[in-house]
Amino acid sequence: MQIVPVRFFSSAARALPSPFASTSSLLLGGALVVALTVAATAAWAASNVHKSNDGLSQASNAALAAAGLNLNPFGAGQLLVGTYYDVRPIAGDAQINNIQILNTNTNNPGLPPCTELDRADGIAGGGSCYDPAGGILAKVRLRESKTSQAILDFVVALSCGEVWAGRITRNATTGLPQVSSSFPIAAEIDEGSVTTAPLLAETPLGVAAPGLPSGLEVADLQRGHFEVIALEALPCEPQSGALDLEGNTWTRIGETPSNALAGTVFLVRAAAGVSHSYEMPAIANFAPYPNGPVTPANLLDANEPKYTDCLALDQSRAFLGANQCVQAANFSLSKSRLLAQYDVEDGTSGRTLVVVTLPTKYENCSISPDGWAEPTTANGPFDCGPREEISCTLFDRLENFVRENFVTPPPQTGICSLDRAVNILQIVKTAADADARADLLFATSDLPAGESGWLDLDLARDADNDLIHGEIAAPATVNHLGMFLAGYEGLPTAGLVLQEFFNGNVGGTYGNTVAPTFEQTILRPVDLAG
Repeated sequence: MQIVPVRFFSSAARALPSPFASTSSLLLGGALVVALTVAATAAWAASNVHKSNDGLSQASNAALAAAGLNLNPFGAGQLLVGTYYDVRPIAGDAQINNIQILNTNTNNPGLPPCTELDRADGIAGGGSCYDPAGGILAKVRLRESKTSQAILDFVVALSCGEVWAGRITRNATTGLPQVSSSFPIAAEIDEGSVTTAPLLAETPLGVAAPGLPSGLEVADLQRGHFEVIALEALPCEPQSGALDLEGNTWTRIGETPSNALAGTVFLVRAAAGVSHSYEMPAIANFAPYPNGPVTPANLLDANEPKYTDCLALDQSRAFLGANQCVQAANFSLSKSRLLAQYDVEDGTSGRTLVVVTLPTKYENCSISPDGWAEPTTANGPFDCGPREEISCTLFDRLENFVRENFVTPPPQTGICSLDRAVNILQIVKTAADADARADLLFATSDLPAGESGWLDLDLARDADNDLIHGEIAAPATVNHLGMFLAGYEGLPTAGLVLQEFFNGNVGGTYGNTVAPTFEQTILRPVDLAG
């Protein structure tokens, strides 16, 4: 079999043109803008390629294996990745992590009712029709930063158009993370109904200090990542017909949840006057319609469901196995390069932190008290040792670069390592500028114009262009928008760039958050007879 890599480039400012019948393009502000000319037909109007059962395929929904897991660039799906939380105080200033989880389904019953075809085409509840089964029951689970062990979890019920809001903070006594919210969470679930109550309003959900998972310290739990997984559909509104913050009762209907979860996280330091925010990456078609619901035997079980519990299909229309689900999730989050710009100029007291999270590593590697252990999936993308080595190059704004003697702690030339599930990298002038949050420092002191520039993290290949990370999937397993692929180069990651500046006149900090530019390199089997 001949394997040909296909490279995609992505950033917040660019989008890939789709293979439509006719296109025209122009340059605006240096960016390529693609104008689409599409016939105005009902069939075209009723299509969402990231949520539909057939994706970009030309066949009918009934004739295809349902399109598999994919990272929806428009931010809604059935599985959300919370890239980063952090409750460690910075110079005595508490970090507060505000979470908002949105059900994007419309709550307007005056619209035409959604049909089975609307659900298969991925447009049910999106504004053109009303889906009476548009409510969503979802599991929220926090994972610590070292080896992604689960530390807190709960279940929320979202009516159509509702936002569930909560916050992750540091418990003043234990130093461990806790979750509080004035919004209800699931208090009781039986075969026919879900009852919610504001259980976190007065008593936050926290981790008991004597109960830390083996091999972990308090500092490992003070930061981490989290996931939100849609379990099953609910009626668009509770039995009472109106949402009540004191709690509600929902009738369970046993249907596939829609691809309508979206999430935003705000990282706030009140005393410094700085706030960072990011949209949670969203994986659609974790359970394509009508394959769901994603319902474990015990909905309140702390460890269920996980990435292994997807309900996507292979090319023969059989459900994927646990390892195949992990491969599909790996592919959805795969990146071959991460490119992060930095600004550490003295005039604005700039500070740049880059967060690189490995959300699925715990599904690919076993865990020992000392950290990561052996791979649990064949031919997976991770080494599963204490270090995931990647290639790193630091550039200044004038194209100068360094590949040695610029990383603390020092690795081999041009090699950096991602040792944790959540890794925080900082670009500094010298080690004296280190932030307490950082795991790895990249010094710009050897660069002629190192006050600003960019960091290139090659997740797939080393300095000699040899492949170091990637995955060849089981045949007919990875289905991307209706097309079966052979695998990818790189690692499954989620990333953030936190840029801060200190204002000496008022003594405060301001900044912003962006997702790093990235490349994705996919592998297609182009010559099955070769």
